[in-house]
Amino acid sequence: MSRRRLTLAAYARRRWRVVGAVVVLLLGSLLVLAVTDRGHDPLWQVRAESLDRAALAPDASAAYALVRTDGNITRLVAHRGEDGALLWEGRLNATRALLAAGPRGAAIATDFPRAFLTVYGADGSFRRQLPLEGNPIALDIDGEHVALALNAPHNPVLLFEGEELVRTFRHASPVRALDLEAGLVATGGLQGEVVVHAVDGRQVANVTLPLSPRSVRLAYDGTALVVGGYGLTPSDPGGHVVFLDLGHEPLVRWSQQTPVGVGIVDLDAAGLRALAIEESPPRATVHVYEGSTGATLWTRLLPGTVTRDDAGVAGAASLSPDARRVAVGTQQGDVEVFDAANGERLWSYRAAGASLVAFAEDDPHRLGVAGRIVANRPYDSLMVFSVGAEPLGQRAAVVASGLVALAASSVALILGIGFWRARGPY
Repeated sequence: MSRRRLTLAAYARRRWRVVGAVVVLLLGSLLVLAVTDRGHDPLWQVRAESLDRAALAPDASAAYALVRTDGNITRLVAHRGEDGALLWEGRLNATRALLAAGPRGAAIATDFPRAFLTVYGADGSFRRQLPLEGNPIALDIDGEHVALALNAPHNPVLLFEGEELVRTFRHASPVRALDLEAGLVATGGLQGEVVVHAVDGRQVANVTLPLSPRSVRLAYDGTALVVGGYGLTPSDPGGHVVFLDLGHEPLVRWSQQTPVGVGIVDLDAAGLRALAIEESPPRATVHVYEGSTGATLWTRLLPGTVTRDDAGVAGAASLSPDARRVAVGTQQGDVEVFDAANGERLWSYRAAGASLVAFAEDDPHRLGVAGRIVANRPYDSLMVFSVGAEPLGQRAAVVASGLVALAASSVALILGIGFWRARGPY
């Protein structure tokens, strides 16, 4: 009696348990991938107990962070920008500190228990420590220059070059905004005074605006300045954004009003576009303007507030140096990157808040973020992203395609080889 020839369909029915197990494993893996995928993943990420402040070197060669332990800032850490490896760390003890990063290292200004300006080299070497007669308000670095605003009589801004204090600029009212760029020091005073000095002491601009500045930003080439702030009087509860041409008359190119005060402004390298964050807790609004005319390119309401430091020098919103992208993070939500021209969302990273979102000044493709991935915890994650492309091994679509291909190959091998062997006796 001849045996009935085995068919592939019949063999597959015999092996349904094995094939089913492969399919279940595949579906489970895809489900885990879908649940755990956070979107556009960083190049690297490191964890700390609690990040007090963070800063990214202009060329993205290093990322710095102040780490807080048991209520006090206990150390400064430096991580390599390429892969996040720890380069060095320095011990300190402070309850409040400002941090700024430059091409040759980082500077810290502390105000309690002792007020000092401390400068470290890129290799962690101790370069300078200077006692301060006042509490630090704002700190910034540009090349070999360091600018520091103090809460002290005559509202001084100290300018250092290398190891030396070379200038002291005094102001009529307390300094509430500061920026140092292209050999210029820009300050915004409480009563609306906006003053720009060159590092050689020359006064480049001096104007009083109808707003109380919260943030000022110089274009990287020093040709323009954008100022954002709040109305000066109770009858003016809204916000203002003012764009200044430095070295030209009239000084004010354009101005815009917003329903609520503006806490952060930013400019690209050449002043082509301007960014403003309107503070309207529990939400914030992003405005992007055309630098030449002040026309509003787009506006977007965010599902949360945007963090900034006291003088708007650093915060969780940034315009890329090439004017192509806007990056924003909220206190409780995702980090998002938009097209600066039209507001289209390019990508997002699923976070639970961010305290710093900043492009590297010399590399528009690198984005530094200090944030958290678990809600109701301190900011404890320092990350660097490539804004153009997610790392290949972390792309969800690529990983999912690989899993499907692996599962299909496994099923084909199980059925193909098994069927070939089982068919032999027939």
